[in-house]
Amino acid sequence: MTKRTLDHAQEDQTIFYSHNIMAEKNRGHQPEQELPGLQEKKADSIQEELEKKEQFKLAISYQKSGDLIKAREQYEELIKHYPTDHEIHHNLGSVYQELGDFDTAITEYKKAILIKPDYHKARNNLGVSLYKKGSLQAAINEFKIILETNPNDVRCITNLGVLSKKLNYPERAILFFEQALSIDPAYPKAHYNLGIILEESEVDRAVFHFQKFLEFSGGRYASLEEEAAHHLESLSSKPRR
Repeated sequence: MTKRTLDHAQEDQTIFYSHNIMAEKNRGHQPEQELPGLQEKKADSIQEELEKKEQFKLAISYQKSGDLIKAREQYEELIKHYPTDHEIHHNLGSVYQELGDFDTAITEYKKAILIKPDYHKARNNLGVSLYKKGSLQAAINEFKIILETNPNDVRCITNLGVLSKKLNYPERAILFFEQALSIDPAYPKAHYNLGIILEESEVDRAVFHFQKFLEFSGGRYASLEEEAAHHLESLSSKPRR
């Protein structure tokens, strides 16, 4: 059985759309002859926003169905018309990340962050792409930036644990995973990673964390659930320590 810590690329990618149709603003008293023009302009703006939302939903549906090429084309068409939309840049980056083009993914995530510096979802996935590319220290820096403003972000804490293990600091990795679970005891990714890192030295604890992973994963990580079950089967024949 190949051992692997939980990679946070696809699992942590979140596809969403949060634009709201522009609410009607109080324009104050306007000369009567201007009102029809204002109303027409407002109607055009609402129609444009609705069309944008539908295009975005179509791109999301392509991405969710695994048609990454069509999703990429749809996001790129949207960016031509909305070049300052941070969510479109983020989602386009997530498509490139899934396609394995980490350099382009990194570029798109950076564009999203430039537009919205506190966009932690993009910064997290930027860190993941940097990790996938092998730029481990750069990835660590991105996760630490998130933790400066959100010290309880279990996703980033767990990612730092994964990176610590990758850099051959298993004791530090364990501390990160345990820190994540002290904040959210039901966070499955930390349980899985602790199971992996402990199975050679502390069988009882490894079994506990694999079982907790299966309890809390809720069918979201099918391949890892299968691996966890195999690990538990293998550990059942080992002496308990």
